[in-house]
Amino acid sequence: MIDPRLTYTAQHATVHLAPRAGTNVAVLNGLLHFLIENEYVNYDFVGEHTVGFEELVRTVGKWTPERVEALTGVPAHKLQAAAEILGTCESLVSTALQGVYQSMQATAAAVQVNNINLIRGLIGSPGNAILQMNGQPTSQNTRECGADGDLPGFRNWDNPDHIRELARLWNVHEDKIPHWAPPTHAMQIWRYCETGSIKLLWIQATNPAVSLPELARIRKILEKKDLLVVVEDAFMTETAQAGRRGAARRHLGRKNRHLHQHRPHGAPVLPGH
Repeated sequence: MIDPRLTYTAQHATVHLAPRAGTNVAVLNGLLHFLIENEYVNYDFVGEHTVGFEELVRTVGKWTPERVEALTGVPAHKLQAAAEILGTCESLVSTALQGVYQSMQATAAAVQVNNINLIRGLIGSPGNAILQMNGQPTSQNTRECGADGDLPGFRNWDNPDHIRELARLWNVHEDKIPHWAPPTHAMQIWRYCETGSIKLLWIQATNPAVSLPELARIRKILEKKDLLVVVEDAFMTETAQAGRRGAARRHLGRKNRHLHQHRPHGAPVLPGH
């Protein structure tokens, strides 16, 4: 368990590494260094299914347990204990959340999480996987398998077998399932709003007036008089302020918002409900 905080999960972990904020990559480099130095590498798997192993060895070569401790505050003996578990386990599921990929050097950290499974050869087989979790299904699908999240079960719009299977399961004609072109990405949607092709834009629980690139352009599009913008959010965000219509909604606890039979934690009664 790697977390700067002593969470409930961390309290029950066999080994808890608590690095200083912003030092994820150093900790992961140290784990990989230990695995490689101690020959916890499936060289057959690496040779058949990966590229760039020599570069990885060079990158992590200087990250000794002592250097990792000096930079991150993680004791060398704890780092070694964690690496020993990773090096001797027979199955491995590596999970990560925003602490990895919404922090300093996020891409590098996510790659190093993947590399632990790869050099052990513990991926793509029963009991072995990488699960970099996320709240947005489109980004999670893209991250994990290169397929946009518009079709269920990681099915790809450009795979005819996937489309035929989905049409059979849904009992519809294949042409009812959009697959004749790549899914429309976010910035293209805004271009359609800009040119007038889209007249109604419904935004749910996100704040593009702050989060998207080309903010001046995005905010100008939000103010177009011929574009009806409906913003559904629990908070009066910058996007909600710019929208033509606002729809407040109950904000359910993240753990139970998808279970209708559960009551939200102190969700207020909003006007109109």
